[in-house]
Amino acid sequence: MSLAATPESENHGAMIEIVRKALARQVGGLLLVIDQSAYAARLDGDPTLANRLAERTRTWRDFAAARNQPACIVDLTRLRLGDTPDDAARKDVREALHRSANA
Repeated sequence: MSLAATPESENHGAMIEIVRKALARQVGGLLLVIDQSAYAARLDGDPTLANRLAERTRTWRDFAAARNQPACIVDLTRLRLGDTPDDAARKDVREALHRSANA
């Protein structure tokens, strides 16, 4: 999913349920990955960026939590194949995977 989108039950929620049900039969679970790169890029240079990212992150985390769904919100441009991901991005993904495994 994209942090740039406002989560909607009829769209994002329905997709989460469909994918979760399909994966439950095969792998046992789903980790919702929400990419913040497009949203951050769109607001780059805006002095309200940090507050807006925090607000949108809370919105997505609450949306996922209401569905008992672990979520990982990360800037995927920091995790490019072949590059060494920065420590914060690696920590975000590791923590989300840990929450997912213990959910």
